[in-house]
Amino acid sequence: MSDGRPICPKCNAPMVEGCDGQGYILVHREVDEGFNPEHVQQCPNLYARQLADHLGKELALVQHVTSSPLLELEDGRDLTGSNLLIEKCPWRNLLPHLKWVLGNKGLLFFFRIVTDEGLKDVWVGNKAYKAMSSEAREVVPTFNSLSDLLGADIDLVIIKVGYLGQLNRAAPGLLKEALLIRESLHKPTWLVLDPNRPWTFSYNPDVGEYVKQNFKAVRVPPADPGIDGPNDLVTVDDDGEVDDEEMAEVMASVEEDWEPPPERGSPGRGSPPEQGSPDSGPVDLGPMS
Repeated sequence: MSDGRPICPKCNAPMVEGCDGQGYILVHREVDEGFNPEHVQQCPNLYARQLADHLGKELALVQHVTSSPLLELEDGRDLTGSNLLIEKCPWRNLLPHLKWVLGNKGLLFFFRIVTDEGLKDVWVGNKAYKAMSSEAREVVPTFNSLSDLLGADIDLVIIKVGYLGQLNRAAPGLLKEALLIRESLHKPTWLVLDPNRPWTFSYNPDVGEYVKQNFKAVRVPPADPGIDGPNDLVTVDDDGEVDDEEMAEVMASVEEDWEPPPERGSPGRGSPPEQGSPDSGPVDLGPMS
C-alpha cells in the first residue's frame, strides 16, 4: 500500500484510479455538445515503466533537462534527424539531454548507443554468436557485422569516440565504414566527443575530413545528472550550433592532438616497444596492421 492506494501488479507503482491493474483507463473526450464517448488510454504509470525499459538503465536513472539545443519543444527544434558532432560535454553530463530527447521521441523511436571500441569488437568478432558461451547467447545481444549493429531499423545511432585504449590501425576505417553505412541508409548519427576522452585511436585525417564535411558541430551545456559519479561537470561560455569556421577549428584541434601510427620498427606513441625492453609486450595493431 502507498498513500492508501494498492500497488499495481503491472507497473509496481500506486494504482491509478480507473486502471485496476489492467494497464489502461477509460477517459471521456468531448466530440460534440452533449456527446462524450469513452476512450481507452494507456495507464500513465505503465507507460512510464515501458519508457524506462526502452531508454535503458543508464538513461532511466538520471534526471532530465526540460530544454536542450538538441530538442526544444516550444520552437519545434529537433536535431534527431541530423548528423551531429557533440563536443565540450562529458558523457555523464550529456545523459540528461539524451533522456529528454529520447524520452520525448517515445517508444517507437529506436536508438543505439555504441563506442568506437564497440565497433572494433563487432568487426573482429568478439561479440559474434559463436564467440560467446551458451549462457551469454541467451542474454547478450549479438551482432555479426557493422550493418547488423547499425541497421535500418535504428532511427538514431550515437557513437562515443575515445574509448579505444590502444592503437588499432583498422579503427579509423571501421568508424568511417559505420558512418557510411548510416549514410547509405539515410539515417542520422551523433558522434560524441567527450572532453575527458581524447579522440585518438579511431581518428585519422580521412575520417576527420568526412566528419567535417557531413556533420554539424553542436555544443551542449553540461547538465547535472542527479546521480553520484565522477566530479567532471564542466561549464562553457556558449552553447548551440557551431558555424563552419568554428567546426574547422574543432576538427583542427582534434587533428593537432592526433599522432599518426608509427612505421613498423620506428618508435612513437602507440608503437610496440623494442623486444627485450622492460615495457615489451603485446600491442593490438589490429587485423589490418
